Amino acid sequence: MNFLNLFYHFSFQNKSKKENKKVLTKIRMRSIKKLLASIIIEC
Repeated sequence: MNFLNLFYHFSFQNKSKKENKKVLTKIRMRSIKKLLASIIIEC
């Protein structure tokens, strides 16, 4: 839920598409890292 909130917050703040793409990639990388970490912990 936090990632969605951040995404909407940044997408509304930054009107330029380039900025939005940068934010999206950052959020994706963070979410992927957290998913990988949780999978490793579970294993």
